Amino acid sequence: MHPRILAAALALAVAVPLTGHGENGLKKLNDILSALAKGGPKGNLIANGGFEQPAVQKGGYISVPVGQSFDGWEVVGTGVVSPISGDYAQGGIRFVAHGGKQWLDMTGPGTNQPAGVQQTVKTQPGANYELAFWVGNVAGGGFGTSSSVEVMVDGKSIGTARNDQSIAGQQGWGLFKMPVTATGGTMTVTFINRDPANDNSNGLDDVSLVPVAGGAATTSTAAPVLAESFEMPATTNYTAYRAGQSFTTGGNTWTVQSGSIDVVNTTVRKETVAFDGVQTVDLSGSPGPGVMAATFPTTAGRTYSLAFHYARNNNLRSTPGQAKIEVMGAGPLLTTEIRHAGQPFNTNAPFNGTFVADGAMTTVRFTSLNPGNAGITVDGISVAPVEAQPAAGNVRNLSGEYTYQGAGIATISQIGDEVHMFMTWTPQGAGPHYEVKGKLAGNTITGQWYSLYAQKGWFRLVGTVRPNGDIDLAKSDDPINANMKKSVLRKK
Repeated sequence: MHPRILAAALALAVAVPLTGHGENGLKKLNDILSALAKGGPKGNLIANGGFEQPAVQKGGYISVPVGQSFDGWEVVGTGVVSPISGDYAQGGIRFVAHGGKQWLDMTGPGTNQPAGVQQTVKTQPGANYELAFWVGNVAGGGFGTSSSVEVMVDGKSIGTARNDQSIAGQQGWGLFKMPVTATGGTMTVTFINRDPANDNSNGLDDVSLVPVAGGAATTSTAAPVLAESFEMPATTNYTAYRAGQSFTTGGNTWTVQSGSIDVVNTTVRKETVAFDGVQTVDLSGSPGPGVMAATFPTTAGRTYSLAFHYARNNNLRSTPGQAKIEVMGAGPLLTTEIRHAGQPFNTNAPFNGTFVADGAMTTVRFTSLNPGNAGITVDGISVAPVEAQPAAGNVRNLSGEYTYQGAGIATISQIGDEVHMFMTWTPQGAGPHYEVKGKLAGNTITGQWYSLYAQKGWFRLVGTVRPNGDIDLAKSDDPINANMKKSVLRKK
């Protein structure tokens, strides 16, 4: 981040006090936010996941260089990171925390290098965990257009989280979740800044690592709806497919939506490696980077796993291989980035992700982020229904951001069956305007909501969780604003 101005006049609160909000409502809101940030999700193995320690001056920050540690975290990579107050502001932009009073800026003051933080926790060998975290982004004013954080587990990259959310005058936060499996008695989780040198802000907050219910992975016993190893059509060297062309493999049709991709025979093209069989796909084809996609049948409301392996074309040399991964139905279901670097080109790295289908057909899309005709290679792709095996009494987690009424944002934090929601409707100004608290049982949230804007409440709230994850509030009481009963919160 650029050299920071610490003048008190520039420091703004995470929820700006507006006329009509009232001190009692804001105090209640801040107390709940602080409690959630301090405790984190139940069973969280990460210490200081909200970066609330060490406490920094209100509106200020501190800098910790590589090789030093602070409250559970070791600083790694190259450069400096900064625990920073959520009251910090610069150039008319409020750098709010996602939860609590502080967050971590992975870019140091006046410089931006690949610095990061890591933490080692005790794990159960073979057990499965969910890693969740929030990435903060500020657009404009010397802060770039997006924020990218590479995630590593035990030194191996499991993907890059990219948030391109743009909120005028304020840092915006995006939630990312990644499944991980422990291979030993400890696990080291690392986050590395991957923003370009001219992007001087990259936020990280509310990191959690929690065991999957019952200590076992969500397992898939059903047959895959998409399985791909690119062994067909056979090529004796490589075959290029360009924008508008399609190719049919054993049971799938892949369409090149732009640029070009190469189906490569790795026994001839020694600069590439396959995971399954002898052929793979280079997403940067001849003559340049491409986008390819395939569509497959799904059942709305059902959870699916996406798995594949990726390496990189050795002609990249020391340049990282990078690609964007998207799963799309009626709307986006899964979006992330992968990066292959710091390991031999012919070492296949695994990717595992999950999504909930919202219709009868779903599309997976791979986009090369490397210029030229060498990029990431992908192979061994599988999409299969997930057969959940939750422990008795397990409750689905609704935590995340939702949209409503076309101009609002609802942020949900959930610990166990306790659900807390803060709703902001943009035309009414900055800061949350409604507070909701309730309990989740099955697919129903029952509780109360309070109008911070009108300083009135509490009123009865009933939310029905739809199979696709949307939340319908039609059965709620709303003597203040009839729109509450018309609201459907749609998962971002």
